[in-house]
Amino acid sequence: MLQIYKTINGNIQEIDSFDEKGIWINLTDPSEGEITEVSARTGIEADFLRAALDAEERPRIEAEDGQVLIVIDIPYITGKDSPVTYNTIPLGIVVTEEAIVTVCLQHTVLIEEMIRRKSLMPHTQKKTRFVL
Repeated sequence: MLQIYKTINGNIQEIDSFDEKGIWINLTDPSEGEITEVSARTGIEADFLRAALDAEERPRIEAEDGQVLIVIDIPYITGKDSPVTYNTIPLGIVVTEEAIVTVCLQHTVLIEEMIRRKSLMPHTQKKTRFVL
């Protein structure tokens, strides 16, 4: 799934354009076509976008050609029965001059909360704050 957001008047809003600066592109279990499209439209290396799609990927930071890849492990719920169990899954964050891209294998509470709490999110144009 491909979603594009931008902070407009203090709230994160979904938009349709790759052409604006300061956007957040969220990829959840992306298809190869979505990866190719985001790579072509943003100039981000496709390997950076695919990095978090390996469930065994290790946390790391890598920089190349004005792009920074941050891979972290985030928690997700693996069982809904009592007791609830958790595991971790890689989340890739790619930061460029024009955009922030998040990539994950599945929907997670972390990303859902970021989208739901639109007015409490840092501006997408303030990349360092957004990543932190």
